[in-house]
Amino acid sequence: MDIKYKAKPFKTLEEAQEFKKKHGGVLYKDVPRSRTKKDHLLAAQMFGFNAEKYHFSVNWNEVID
Repeated sequence: MDIKYKAKPFKTLEEAQEFKKKHGGVLYKDVPRSRTKKDHLLAAQMFGFNAEKYHFSVNWNEVID
């Protein structure tokens, strides 16, 4: 069994929250005064998505059998 760290970007908070309900993980926000802004920008850099276009991301560990 392997565990793979993944991140998925979203344009709206509602989309991100719906995905998080189904898959779990941590919601990161790129919004003013957000405590998770640095984590969101790091995820964007690691996974190659545009942080200026996608202001939310859900990061989780996927278990692969």
